[in-house]
Amino acid sequence: MHRVRVDSAVNYVDSMGPPIKVFDLDNPDPNPDPNWTIYTSADSNGITYIKCIQGVDTELQGSWRKVWYRTTAWTSLDVTRGQLPGRSPASNAVWVILPPPNGPDVIFTSQSPGTNPEDVIIEWNSDAPTKDTNMTTYFVYMVHNKRRYKQ
Repeated sequence: MHRVRVDSAVNYVDSMGPPIKVFDLDNPDPNPDPNWTIYTSADSNGITYIKCIQGVDTELQGSWRKVWYRTTAWTSLDVTRGQLPGRSPASNAVWVILPPPNGPDVIFTSQSPGTNPEDVIIEWNSDAPTKDTNMTTYFVYMVHNKRRYKQ
């Protein structure tokens, strides 16, 4: 299983770097990750194969950027089925967004008088995405409580 945050790197599985997880029935991990479960089955020849893998990628920090995943399957020589050793074509690319736990930061950078005495210009920055995402549309609301006093 491969993972990457760079959109252009997901086009080819070879540009995604080394796999983040390897599930190998012939050489099982002596310290398996408890967040992943491998479901196996056996064919009519009694050869065990991976039927399904379920798990949670716990190594990620929250971010507003997409996380892309792709998988490949490797096989060794199997003369009973006529399989040659090698790697399968990569799966379709799938992305998720794992937002930070506290939402986007809003940092006020300056405040200056407006054109009218009661106006104020406020400039700010945020780490929220500035382009549209498939998650939702973002709006920024400024709430101002204006009090008038009689003199």
